[in-house]
Amino acid sequence: MSVIAFGKIRIVENDAEKRYILDILGRRCNAEDEEALSAELKRGFARCLALEMTIENLVGKQAIELVGDYPFS
Repeated sequence: MSVIAFGKIRIVENDAEKRYILDILGRRCNAEDEEALSAELKRGFARCLALEMTIENLVGKQAIELVGDYPFS
């Protein structure tokens, strides 16, 4: 399945909001090492740009191979 999202993107300028977003992403990528995440946020926070997308339209397409009646599956 593939998905395309259309919408508006804004730059997150509020530091508390930006830190919250980066913390969520960091925990998703490396949940076991809290100390490394904290150090990385301290080291790179000022150089990081966070974006927020407000989705206005979402379209998807299921691959024909996944439908079930595909003759070559």
